[in-house]
Amino acid sequence: MPRKPSEICHVNIPAPDQAKARAFYTKVFGWKCSPMRGVAEYSFWSAGKMAGGFDSHAKPARNGVTLYLAVADIPATLRKIEQAGGKTVRPKTAIPGNMGFLATFLDPCGNAMGLWSRA
Repeated sequence: MPRKPSEICHVNIPAPDQAKARAFYTKVFGWKCSPMRGVAEYSFWSAGKMAGGFDSHAKPARNGVTLYLAVADIPATLRKIEQAGGKTVRPKTAIPGNMGFLATFLDPCGNAMGLWSRA
């Protein structure tokens, strides 16, 4: 599919443990994940209209750019995250101005990620 200039087209998520990253995001968010043929340190993931990869060469970060994933139920998703090896950092918190709610978590590889919901 052609992309517009400056449109985000691919996101790499640091993943020193490829199998753990694929299992976590598949179990918690239902992403489609697959190893890259012939490249052990890289896997592809697909989440709706966005796609990217898990990169073994990138270093997980707790401070920096945070990706927020839209979910229907933040507390239920945080429970799934904890059960799958992640850790809640910030529980469900209202965003001022009636902009919904957010939460943050660490995935099993140590990346800080966020959740967003309207309710």
